[in-house]
Amino acid sequence: LSSRRSTVSEIETSLETVVLLNLVGSSGAGKSTLAKICQQKAGMNPIWIDCAHGDLSRINAALKFASLIVQSSDSQSFVVIDGLDVTDSQSLELQNALASLLFVVDENGGAILITSQREIPARLLRSCAGDRHCNLQAPHMSDDEITEVLTENGAKSGKFAEAWANIIFLHTSGHAQLVHARVLSLKSTGWPQVEKSDLIETPKDVELEKEEVRRRLFQDLDKDRLELLYRLSIMHGVFRREHALHIGNSSPPVPQAADLFDQLVGPWIEKIGDNIYRVSPLITGVARQVWPETEIASAHSRVAAAILGIKTVTTYEAQSCLFHAFMGKEPGLITMVAVNLITAPTDVQEDVATQLSWLLALRTDSSEPLFPDDPFTNFALRSLQFRVAAIQGDSNAPRIAEALIRETVPHEPFEVHSLELMGIAAMLLINYSVELPAKTLIDQLGVVADLEDSYSGELGALPADLDGFRPSVGVPTDTVSALTAMLIPRFGPPDFLREFLVGLDSSPSELREKILDGLLSMRDWNLFIDQTWSRLEEVPEEE
Repeated sequence: LSSRRSTVSEIETSLETVVLLNLVGSSGAGKSTLAKICQQKAGMNPIWIDCAHGDLSRINAALKFASLIVQSSDSQSFVVIDGLDVTDSQSLELQNALASLLFVVDENGGAILITSQREIPARLLRSCAGDRHCNLQAPHMSDDEITEVLTENGAKSGKFAEAWANIIFLHTSGHAQLVHARVLSLKSTGWPQVEKSDLIETPKDVELEKEEVRRRLFQDLDKDRLELLYRLSIMHGVFRREHALHIGNSSPPVPQAADLFDQLVGPWIEKIGDNIYRVSPLITGVARQVWPETEIASAHSRVAAAILGIKTVTTYEAQSCLFHAFMGKEPGLITMVAVNLITAPTDVQEDVATQLSWLLALRTDSSEPLFPDDPFTNFALRSLQFRVAAIQGDSNAPRIAEALIRETVPHEPFEVHSLELMGIAAMLLINYSVELPAKTLIDQLGVVADLEDSYSGELGALPADLDGFRPSVGVPTDTVSALTAMLIPRFGPPDFLREFLVGLDSSPSELREKILDGLLSMRDWNLFIDQTWSRLEEVPEEE
């Protein structure tokens, strides 16, 4: 279905320096297809050994027979050993036969490509090929390769194919089996135009493919392996082995979770780096097809607890933890992670913002808060949502700001609520890239002015677990003047200046004087306001 040029080129480049390459990938990752393409392109004498359904004795015999064929041939041979999955102990039975085959292939200038779900035991490869072998992870298909598949199957090239490639990647993560199922379905329906629903809804053909895999799992795996795999299928993104074991050992524990996890790595769990794993896209979320909602929420809670159960947590793991805590409805964990991300350095926030894009989909138009029974959790999550929207320049940021103000209602203890109000004011004013009404900003300066006198008193004795939030507020001695400076970059559009002057007129005199004093204390403040004059052509003549 696809020539997969970039991946095939990578394999060919590797085979220029080694005689044996082990192509490793999970079930349905397209290893056999890649091997066929490479074999055809090589133009050598092709030999194919299918190990998928053979026992060790038959594989051994096939390797010996292939050696005889290579010896009797005058041309170079490209040997594919497809689906060779053996343990370290089993590899001893194949050692002599594989070494003999490799010797004769090397002698006539050929190559051997082994496909497997797990890396072939290092001892076997070293004894047969010395340092002239390498392992290569079969990558998932990129957007470009999916575009390639589409056009090769008749889709119109250009923006049409590229748009479909992006959507297919969204639903399949580039997994070859799922990509091919989706492409064949689109081809059979005459290449329809992209609709909004295509972006949101999981395609039926992808669901059917996963349903078939789930039936296979039920037949092939015992109860304990299936339970562990279901639990891990909830995982969002990549994870460590320690996370998987924590999830497996959580109540009720899965017996021998460590051994079972190692057995699942390869066919269903992909190893993509040193102690970095991910669930195969073929079974991502498969538990949702068999578990009730309450059990799914419990599984998400397990994942969140597992991530925080490790001594060190990366920013990627923190955002993953937040997602699972949200899905598991765990306000305590949500608060802990959200506060840490809000108070993180700006460069960390910017790095993690893209991974937190899912926050932008949380509703903002409801009269009920996200967490009506836990006001501080609601404040922390909304604040992080606003910060992510501000970093990404999302048009929904003003509506998130409105929700944040509306939902932050008085509650006990007073110190915490006052801290929330100060945090909202500082955040809305400091993020001047977000276009907010002048009246809203003046109102927030009014909130700061009201709280300023009590800040060093009531707010000075914060609970220990909330003290880490204080640095993000960053309130100096003259708070209103400092935050008024954040109005300066907003001047320019005539409408803003007009709204600002009207808002000042309707403000209490003390607040108005503080804001004006703050503006006048800024060096060259008038230059910013003078920007308005350069844009007077935008103002209707009658005004």
